[in-house]
Amino acid sequence: MRLHKALLMHVIIAAAVAAVCSIVFGAFYPGISSPDMTIEYIGMHRGIYSDWHPPMMAFLWKAIEVIIPGKPGLFIVFTGTYAACVFVLLLCALRVSALAAALVCIVVVYPCFMTQGTNLVKDFLMALFLGFSVGVTFLAQSTIKPSRGGLLILAFSGTLMAVLLRTNAVFGASPVFLYLSGRNWTAKPLRFILISGLCAGLLIPVTDLVNEIAFHPKKLSVIHSLYIFDFAGITHFSGVNVFPPEVRRSFTTTENEACYSPQWWDPFLDARDFFKERLGTSEEPDVAYTADPKLGACQNVWRVMRQYAVEHGRSFTRDWVAAIAGHPIAYALHRLSHFNESLEWLTASSRTVIRTDGQNNPFGWSFKPNRLSQLVMTLANAIGSLPIAWPFVWLTVAFATFLTSQSIHDPELRSFLVALTWSGTFYTIGLLVVGIASDYRYHVWLLLSAGVAAALALADAFRHGTLKSLLVRYTCWLIPSVAPACAWRLWKLPAPYLLHW
Repeated sequence: MRLHKALLMHVIIAAAVAAVCSIVFGAFYPGISSPDMTIEYIGMHRGIYSDWHPPMMAFLWKAIEVIIPGKPGLFIVFTGTYAACVFVLLLCALRVSALAAALVCIVVVYPCFMTQGTNLVKDFLMALFLGFSVGVTFLAQSTIKPSRGGLLILAFSGTLMAVLLRTNAVFGASPVFLYLSGRNWTAKPLRFILISGLCAGLLIPVTDLVNEIAFHPKKLSVIHSLYIFDFAGITHFSGVNVFPPEVRRSFTTTENEACYSPQWWDPFLDARDFFKERLGTSEEPDVAYTADPKLGACQNVWRVMRQYAVEHGRSFTRDWVAAIAGHPIAYALHRLSHFNESLEWLTASSRTVIRTDGQNNPFGWSFKPNRLSQLVMTLANAIGSLPIAWPFVWLTVAFATFLTSQSIHDPELRSFLVALTWSGTFYTIGLLVVGIASDYRYHVWLLLSAGVAAALALADAFRHGTLKSLLVRYTCWLIPSVAPACAWRLWKLPAPYLLHW
């Protein structure tokens, strides 16, 4: 009887996964085109990898290109990984209760999460690999030894894939690597936090080395984007031009005011010049991001730094460190302003969750929303104006679940929730230091990890009769963060960085 019940539950889970994939295929096949996707595809066909985007996604795309050419092939990769991740997470939820599985189903079809996969960007694929890996590790804990080893190898491979898909994935991957290592790192949360931080620092040069050996990427000074963004932010808040001497000769603090925004560094990049160097040709610039002639002084900053890096081997790391050390308050204000923009906390309005059409490309790729996709995307953007969609709310949920997880009696579930929530939280906190742009796609791992963890915590609390107590704890954490955000939007207040200090 017990065997039949278990078999029935697995059949139901398989049916749920099939239903999710049917929705994704029916609504969004073959995916929405983006500039990043176009550049990856052209580079892939010319055998040109670069350090601007980690080459792994292009490598995966190339592997399936021989079977399913063009954008549909990449869509298949995303959908297959989505199915695997959902299946594993539902199996994990089933270890808690049927209610947990139902709640996880709601999370994985949540429009603000699901629609992010239609853009076919590496952020979503990274989140799926991390979710798959941490779930497989949880399942391996209650599996007999011969099978456990195979599952842990599978989890390790998935986590490695996530790291190779996105450079700052090291912040989300380090807790997962520790979790699957077999040692009970999660038993002491503070120790877990500290060691995962150390692990992330070690992973950065390791992943750079792996990419260098495997792909020999073209060096495009991707680190300059971070340097330029921080130079501009420090200059804005301090009033002192902290750009390197080579830039200061032709770039003033007045010009910086017209270029700088805590939202992103994009005004400083000349897309025409960058695209030509990236692929060695001079395709129309609208294939990438259209350059704005009004931002000529801004874009010259990138060109000057790139020129000195290529022709003179100039490294601007010391200039960057000196700017931060010389103006720590200005740096902190700049970074906190960017983090506020990214998390959509104290802002006058909420950012659009999903675009409804593709962008220019030379391949004729297009996306015409049908009734189902229009419904899902409209729903996602409508939800985007509500607190349930705001990234800082999910960060609060993740942190609250991390703190309350110590009250869970099952040690295996407790470890799983600690690893899951800290992975999403640490990944998001990493944006405070390395973030250079704001977009909803940067928070898909936070949304998935926080949503699944909260679903399991709530189901476990319901099973043990402590649901009311847990809900009170969540409420106590959420009110102090949600209330000011609602006030900011209600009265259309300017973001804090626009106020006079």
